[in-house]
Amino acid sequence: MMKKIVLAALASATALGASGSAYAASTTAAGGVQFTVGTACTLTASVVDVGTYNVGDTVSTYAARQGKWVAATVTAGTDSAKTLASVNCPSGTAWRLYMVGSGPNGGTPVKDPSSTTVFNTYAYVNKVGGTAITPTAVTTSSVLNGTGTGQAQNVDGFYVVADPSNTQLSSSFSAGTYTGSNTATIYW
Repeated sequence: MMKKIVLAALASATALGASGSAYAASTTAAGGVQFTVGTACTLTASVVDVGTYNVGDTVSTYAARQGKWVAATVTAGTDSAKTLASVNCPSGTAWRLYMVGSGPNGGTPVKDPSSTTVFNTYAYVNKVGGTAITPTAVTTSSVLNGTGTGQAQNVDGFYVVADPSNTQLSSSFSAGTYTGSNTATIYW
């Protein structure tokens, strides 16, 4: 029985091999598969310069210009909004933006020239793509939602003082550069 199976297999292999040799020439061409996945969203963010302050100005001075968040209520400042980030997603693509620092509730701590935290800020957005929106604080618990237009959409707003204490509000600025950093992340 085993001999018959082996002989049958050899006969088939010989027939297949013989049929291939009956052709005089061959050529090949490339083929394959292809598909497209939707275009990705892009995000840019940078350090926002919120102006110049005088030695002796206080956090309260900053709050008067940039705004103040106290118990989820914002008091607007007198300065114009700045571009905090720019989002570019394909038209109709829903996106969600987080701007999170290392401060409480994901706020951005502002540090004096000696790297001591003086106060915390939240990114507070009031325009997307040039269109006024219901102002939104962008923190770990509050995100900014939008829809792509196929064009870059500037995310404009302020870094408002976040839940300042009276001691923080009365803190005076000394000479030097004050800085704060956060990480902007977009999901779509």
